[in-house]
Amino acid sequence: MAHIEEPNAELVRGNWFAMDEKYIGAFDGIVSFQTLIAFEDYKKPIAALAALKPRFIALTSLFYEGRINFYTRIEDFERNDEGWGEDGNRYYNIYAFPLVQKYLAGLGYGDFRCKRCDIDLDLPKPATPRMQTYTIPTADGTRMQVSGAMLLPWYFIYAERTD
Repeated sequence: MAHIEEPNAELVRGNWFAMDEKYIGAFDGIVSFQTLIAFEDYKKPIAALAALKPRFIALTSLFYEGRINFYTRIEDFERNDEGWGEDGNRYYNIYAFPLVQKYLAGLGYGDFRCKRCDIDLDLPKPATPRMQTYTIPTADGTRMQVSGAMLLPWYFIYAERTD
């Protein structure tokens, strides 16, 4: 477990599924940045965070506004660097907002808010085909994020405990 001290925050890094019981009720909030997509499913990791009973859970991840989950496993035969596993495999899942919202509400996090993460940067397409984010301008002036052959609908979600 790594601790980083900041004036108005304590950052704790650890295994979501093996957190010490001393952390139950110890956090105002838990923030997860681009992590949920890498799990096989969203339920077990979200339940692990909710079990710590923070006042809020904030996530950035790939989400779809309809009632469809997209389970994608990337097998990248060119890389085996950190975060990709020894065999170059990784999940890149897109989860359905309505289902995640309902699941969080069932765990006591009924105050749910979300915002699409649009970036205002032009990111160039990589010279060789690989998993690396780049942007494509759209007709409405926004930028669609793409990596490899995948569209990346990034969102910020915030769920506050209501029980």
